Amino acid sequence: MIPQELSKEEFFSVKLPGVTTVLSNVLGKDEFKDIPEAVLKAAAERGSAVHEWIENFILTGEQGEIELAYQIYIDYFLDWYKEYQPEFISSELRMTNEKDSYKGIIDTLFYYKDKESGKKILCMCDWKTSSNLNRFKTMCQLNLYERMFRKQYSTLKVDELRTLSITKTGYRFSKFELNKKISDSILLLNKLKGKYNGE
Repeated sequence: MIPQELSKEEFFSVKLPGVTTVLSNVLGKDEFKDIPEAVLKAAAERGSAVHEWIENFILTGEQGEIELAYQIYIDYFLDWYKEYQPEFISSELRMTNEKDSYKGIIDTLFYYKDKESGKKILCMCDWKTSSNLNRFKTMCQLNLYERMFRKQYSTLKVDELRTLSITKTGYRFSKFELNKKISDSILLLNKLKGKYNGE
């Protein structure tokens, strides 16, 4: 396992915007404006509960308890786990990028064997528990995470960016484009917006 370099307290005390804040600044944050607050709250609670269960499973190998309403999400996660047999090397990896002025938490990195080529793949993956996935914003998010990781762990080359989207009806293990130009562009736009808006 890649060791955590920052405790939760240290991470949250770092005065840098998170990846989500950077993306909202560049791409806007109106995608949830028509969703009732109660629905958003319920989705956040579900996401937190599932993330915590998965983190504990990765770190200890134990299948802990979870609220009955969320059990179906865990069942589908375990279906995915059995099918792909990932070798986890991190969970909730807290990172900062002082040079580019942002920070973020990478849900997980793992190795798995590609079914077609048989090659061992290093995958950076984000857990999702909502059916409303903004694929473009997610691609940008993952590329910003990969940039942080690449700059700090130069000996480990990420091969794929993916999400595991878990819903009440199943899971989707989706692949996203990995391209250095994506994070370059987002950070440039963020910098220019701050400059021209006087932020």
